[in-house]
Amino acid sequence: MATVDERLNAYFEWYAKAENCTIEEAKEATREEWGENGLRGYAIFGNGDGFDDVECICRIDEMNIYDGDIDAAKQAAKDGIKLIPWKEQPKCYPFKYYRFIDTPENRKALEREVKKWKEA
Repeated sequence: MATVDERLNAYFEWYAKAENCTIEEAKEATREEWGENGLRGYAIFGNGDGFDDVECICRIDEMNIYDGDIDAAKQAAKDGIKLIPWKEQPKCYPFKYYRFIDTPENRKALEREVKKWKEA
């Protein structure tokens, strides 16, 4: 099975060929669209499942580097992004499917959103 770096290299080679540009230009276009983390195949999102104020790590689907958002978050943690530890984050739907950025503001937003979901 290919490593994350091998999959990323293959993606940027494909992108460069498809767009008739250099690999560096492909990386710059990815950086512009998704931010610096896009170069690793994931990005920080305000999730579209109804809790937009809470930042989480999600894979960039069209890059197809990770099997899912949890795998992307595991890589983000390896890359140094501080995530709320799994044991501390909510396990109820839909929050159990994501890993959230660990900041005081994000923890408060997550707590607020979980409360809204439970009251609904």
